[in-house]
Amino acid sequence: MSDGTEQSKPENNDSSIIESKQLSDEHSLFLDYYLQSFNGTKSYMKVYPDVSYESARALSSLLLTNINIIEEKNRRIKEIRDNIPNEIIPYLKNQIHFNIADFLDEDGKPDMDKIKNNPIPGLVSSVTVKEDTYKQGDDAEITKTNISFKLIDQQKSLEILSKVLKLYEDSITLKGDSSSPFVINLVPVKSNE
Repeated sequence: MSDGTEQSKPENNDSSIIESKQLSDEHSLFLDYYLQSFNGTKSYMKVYPDVSYESARALSSLLLTNINIIEEKNRRIKEIRDNIPNEIIPYLKNQIHFNIADFLDEDGKPDMDKIKNNPIPGLVSSVTVKEDTYKQGDDAEITKTNISFKLIDQQKSLEILSKVLKLYEDSITLKGDSSSPFVINLVPVKSNE
């Protein structure tokens, strides 16, 4: 008689194959964290907090090459992509195609009204208003207001949109047999400009 904790050998029928692909609670939680951050090491350390950074880095890399985790990750990404609200993609496209001139007055200086009334949320990441007062002549004080603002990174928005639309892959899995898939990790090359 079994208490349900022993694992039996899988038989050669479809239901046992499906059961063998189910992830453990820890692996499922790891995948939840991974799909939020796309950082395997940090995700692994959230699930297993007592593991060293080096171990988490190595073990998360192994997990991400596990065929069952790859299949579940791809299934979840497809599910997320299929359920993305229609507003997100136009929102990201607006972040990519903005023009800095939309925030400037006729003299080419920052216009606070245009910055405040920006129709694209999150486009302006910070605004700094600095007032400098100095004397001109004997009695006259002049106050000069300098406005500076920082916009979001268009390249980052493009990268996020590309990931959402799955326009490129971070890795390619070449399948021979399911016990030993071959994975090529694609690393972006940074220019020295």
